[in-house]
Amino acid sequence: EQNIIKGNFEISLLLEQGDPENYDNKLVLKNGKFKATIVN
Repeated sequence: EQNIIKGNFEISLLLEQGDPENYDNKLVLKNGKFKATIVN
């Protein structure tokens, strides 16, 4: 009715390439939230 979607998410990203001295190998985002308006 209001064309709004919202929710929670958790994501883990693993770095496969790059200089290991300059990058962490894993990025974890927990308790993420999103809200978006759907445009027709």
